[in-house]
Amino acid sequence: MVSSSAALALRDSATVIRAALPTARAARDPGLPSWTLPGEARVLVTRGPGHVATTIGNRHYAPLPAIAIVGPTSKPRLSWSDAASSIEIPLTALDWCGLTDVSAETIADRIVTPDQLGMEAFADDLAVLLSPVHSEQDVARIVRGLIADHVVGTMSTVVPQIRALMRIVDDTMIVDATAVADQVGLAPHTLRRIALRQFGFPAKTVLIRRRFLHAMDRFRTSGMDMSSAVACGYFDSSHFLRDAKRFLGMTPRRFLASVAPH
Repeated sequence: MVSSSAALALRDSATVIRAALPTARAARDPGLPSWTLPGEARVLVTRGPGHVATTIGNRHYAPLPAIAIVGPTSKPRLSWSDAASSIEIPLTALDWCGLTDVSAETIADRIVTPDQLGMEAFADDLAVLLSPVHSEQDVARIVRGLIADHVVGTMSTVVPQIRALMRIVDDTMIVDATAVADQVGLAPHTLRRIALRQFGFPAKTVLIRRRFLHAMDRFRTSGMDMSSAVACGYFDSSHFLRDAKRFLGMTPRRFLASVAPH
C-alpha cells in the first residue's frame, strides 16, 4: 500500500528552472526538467531506479512516490528526474466522482498519495498489476482499465450533471457559468458546488482554462501567431495575455521558449 508516510516532502520553493524538453510527461532523461500545462487531475506512476520531483507554484514535491495523485491544476507543473520516468493518466471529473469522496477542491494545485483520498484499494490493486509490467504503454493501459473498473456503476445522483458539464467543457468555448447552469438545468450555486467537488475549481475557472488551453495550442501550432489565439474567443491580444499570466505566470512566448530544445 502507498502510505502518506512514504513521503511527499513539501517545501516552499522560489526557484525557477527552465525546461529543456517539451513533453506531456515528467522528464525521462536525467536532469532535464519539463513543463506540464494546467489541466485535470492525473494518476502519476513513477518507474525506474531514480526519482522524480515536481513543483506546482511554490510547492515542491520530492521524491514522488511510485503512485501519486496530481490534483486539478491552474498552474503549470515543472518536473525533473534522475533516471526515473513517469507516466501520467488523466482523471476526468467522472473518474474523480467514482474513485474518492474527497473534494477535488482540497487538492487543487497539489499532489497527494492515494491513501489521502481513501484510494488505498485502488493503489494496492495497481501496485500488484504493475509489478511485472515494463512498457509505458502497458502501464497506461492498466491504469485506465483499473480506473474504469473502480468507476463503473458509480451511483452518485450528480453523474448526469457531471457528464453534461464535461461535454460543455470539452466541446464548446462557453465561459459564462450562468449560461452553463441553464444548459445543464442547475441553479448557479449547485453548479458551483458540483464543479468544486468534481473538477477542483468553480465552473467559470474550468471553462476559462479550457478556452486558454485551446488558444495556447493554436498559438503554438501557428508559429506563435497571436491572431490564431485571439480567434478562440478572446476580445483582443491583451485579453489572451491576461489569461496566460493567470495560468502560466508568464507570457505565452516566454513559456514556449522555455520548453524549446536548447
